[in-house]
Amino acid sequence: MTDDIAIEIVEAVAEAEALEPSDLDLVVGEYVDLDALSQLAAHDGATWTFTFDLPAHEVTVTDNGRVVVDDHPEEESKPV
Repeated sequence: MTDDIAIEIVEAVAEAEALEPSDLDLVVGEYVDLDALSQLAAHDGATWTFTFDLPAHEVTVTDNGRVVVDDHPEEESKPV
């Protein structure tokens, strides 16, 4: 899940900036502990929301795998 969530976050930020994910100079792991986020996601049946800051953005990941950037959910966000 660690790699999947990082990819989902990069894709959501890219969409918020109207860029391709490959055009972002962003290493998500420099701003959030992806292992901790992965452990949160492993708690089946638990309800949680995790919010953290990236340069110029606030990102929220929810228990159902939604990735929200600046309160705008990614249109095609899929559970991770």
